[in-house]
Amino acid sequence: MDEEMLFSLSYKQMTQMAEEEIKQCDFRRDGTHYVWELNKAHDILRFWYLLALRGHTGLAITRVEADYKRLKTLISQRNEGQ
Repeated sequence: MDEEMLFSLSYKQMTQMAEEEIKQCDFRRDGTHYVWELNKAHDILRFWYLLALRGHTGLAITRVEADYKRLKTLISQRNEGQ
């Protein structure tokens, strides 16, 4: 990693991708990978949050916090619904 590589990803794109990945997690309790999938969803959320905080320049922190809460609720609802 001698050369610095830069790329552009909008907040909206990053948030949509995190949401899509969370929705793909298999929260069936009878599934063999339930705990792994639940942890995966929370890891996606944590990673999204760290990136959002790091790049929130010009974006109201309240927006990041609101989206964090929305994604966390998505995990809870999907987990409870299975």
